[in-house]
Amino acid sequence: MTELTAISASAQINNFITTDKNSSVSVCGGGALNDYLMTRLQAHLPHSTVMTTDHLGLAPTWVEAVAFAWLARQTLMGATGNLPAVTGANKGVVLGQICFA
Repeated sequence: MTELTAISASAQINNFITTDKNSSVSVCGGGALNDYLMTRLQAHLPHSTVMTTDHLGLAPTWVEAVAFAWLARQTLMGATGNLPAVTGANKGVVLGQICFA
């Protein structure tokens, strides 16, 4: 399963990066803690440096907390939180609602 994950992820990543040797791929989530997965990702992405998001000052395990913090920020700012091109929505909308007690 880990090899399939590495192959699938690297195939999609290759759709968005160039073969420039200066490319880097930052990995977060539980998979970033899997040394074998990280090694296999690097093997399938030979023109990139594969590393965790630690180098960005973001612990790989914080991905969900950061995502929800960003969604909350977007809602507080009255800014859209979706990308219609990705989600298939008709338009960008503010996601969620802040309810004060």
